[in-house]
Amino acid sequence: MSSDKRSRRSELKKGGRDFRLPDNRGQRLRRQKAETQEPLRRIAMSEDTFPYGGETPSEGDDMSTDDYRKALLELYRKQGTSLEKIERHFSMDGDETPRRISLFIAKFMGVISLTGAMLGGGWELFAFLYENHKLAMLSKQHIVTAEQIYYEENNPEVALSLVEKAEEMDHTIEVRFLSAYIKGMGTVKRLINLDRPYNKEELDEAHLAMAEARLLKEVDPSRVEPYIMMGQIHSVLGDHEKAAHSLAEALKLEPKNSFLHVRLGLAHYNQNHMDEARQEIETAIKLDPKDKWAWLWKGVLLGETEKKWEEARKAYEKALEIDPRFDLALYNKAWSYLKVKPHQYEEARTAFQAALKINPEYKEAYYGMGMVYGYQDRYEISKLYLDRAISIDDQYLTAFKWRGIVNTEVSDHEAALEDFNQALELDPTNGSLFMRRGRIHTDMGNLSLAIRDLLFAAESSPKNYKVWYYLGQVYQKAGDAQKAIETLDRCLAIQPTYSGALMAKAQVLASDGRDTEAEEAFNLCVKTITYKPERALMARGNYLLSKAKTEAAVKDFREARKASPNKPEPWLLEARALVSLKRVTEAQAAFHSYLALKPDDRDVRKELKALGSSTQPKQP
Repeated sequence: MSSDKRSRRSELKKGGRDFRLPDNRGQRLRRQKAETQEPLRRIAMSEDTFPYGGETPSEGDDMSTDDYRKALLELYRKQGTSLEKIERHFSMDGDETPRRISLFIAKFMGVISLTGAMLGGGWELFAFLYENHKLAMLSKQHIVTAEQIYYEENNPEVALSLVEKAEEMDHTIEVRFLSAYIKGMGTVKRLINLDRPYNKEELDEAHLAMAEARLLKEVDPSRVEPYIMMGQIHSVLGDHEKAAHSLAEALKLEPKNSFLHVRLGLAHYNQNHMDEARQEIETAIKLDPKDKWAWLWKGVLLGETEKKWEEARKAYEKALEIDPRFDLALYNKAWSYLKVKPHQYEEARTAFQAALKINPEYKEAYYGMGMVYGYQDRYEISKLYLDRAISIDDQYLTAFKWRGIVNTEVSDHEAALEDFNQALELDPTNGSLFMRRGRIHTDMGNLSLAIRDLLFAAESSPKNYKVWYYLGQVYQKAGDAQKAIETLDRCLAIQPTYSGALMAKAQVLASDGRDTEAEEAFNLCVKTITYKPERALMARGNYLLSKAKTEAAVKDFREARKASPNKPEPWLLEARALVSLKRVTEAQAAFHSYLALKPDDRDVRKELKALGSSTQPKQP
């Protein structure tokens, strides 16, 4: 944290009256008073110099040199008195509003400028005032640009840098107000997108932003910005009811502000008040049909709550018509292609890449690209994109989780374990992460560690049927059939048709000698499975082989390879079953089909050679 932020926070903790107006303001006014008086004082006290080149009054002038000097001295005295009154009036103990301060300063400077010009002794003063005027105008230009960058481009970092430059040129209330608002909303943007619990520093940052919002409200209760800040910070802190209340208060001040209606709609969305959320979003669109944020969130509501992905996509496209560089709309549009079945991978990839072209540091878009390739089982490419997301944010929990899943799929258990350990450091109460780490411990043979993690996951998420399924698998590997069956039954009580649990239970029953129950469980699994049905077919085929029902097993293996033509295992199982039936020609064909998919398997080549085949027979 930078020193200026720390100092600002310490001032607030000490109870500073106005964080936007520093305590050295009186010193600055006194310095300005001295600078303003100096030209007249020097002229009045000079013995031989006068304005406009230092010419002395001619003999025909009505006033003598002494008269000029006396008049200027009197003006100098009056200026000093006036400035002292203004200094007292604008001191930290005053109760007048910042707007009145700005008004009186403007009037005072105008009077001084005109007086100096009229008397012919104010060129230096006029130059000083003119220079300040130019700085004020330049500062205003920075402010206008900052507001455009913030509201239209959603870039608080660049907007804040412009505001800081404006502050260097002109310390007006408006500049300080906008600076505090953008800093507060920048905090909101950083925190509201985090996918993990906040740490203490982040919570302190949120509370500081809330304090600044309340101070802004005290400075000018007629403006909506403080209410927007408070609403957003309440959302960050998870108090969506208070967020809705703050935004409703803002709407009393500006009922036709479409941005406020969008934010209130999101507060309702976070409370699961979907009807109210839709109403606010529609109101925002009616008030401003070119509000890109309203169209964006209309798309989110249509997709996430109603599963109307095509209509959602149209809303995102409307937002992109308004702002073709709206990266959030491109990101959500990309996901709308992945939410439908079948997945539209190419369209999703194109939209994610377009978002990254606009925002090269868009970590969520890199995560999205990782999912595009992960869903296609192209894990090495998926991992590259997840690596990039983590390089942008080394506390990106979602990317660590999914990289761990990808590493699991490619059997890189050590890397997967490291990813899940890192994710649990970021969120040490996440039951889903404990479940996944438990699976890795199972695959690595660390059964006691697996049971520990899975029991914690079951405790934190008792209705997660997959936790009970994985725990049942561990008990199965540990040889505890009774605990395995009890645990798998808990899984099936939550999800009765879950094929993984049905298959695992059938295998446990078979290993425990309960053949009738086992066969019933296998049959039910094959009947109900929809995802990767070849797994259930191969499992039942292996069971039938163990019971010497080889012909039935061959049928299951052939159905398995039909379900997944590019999977080598069903071909190998079929070949070996056919060998046991002494159907050599068919077995040879199955072996060759397996080797076409897995040509580096030397052991299988030896099996094939043992059958006495040197030529490739026709495929069965």
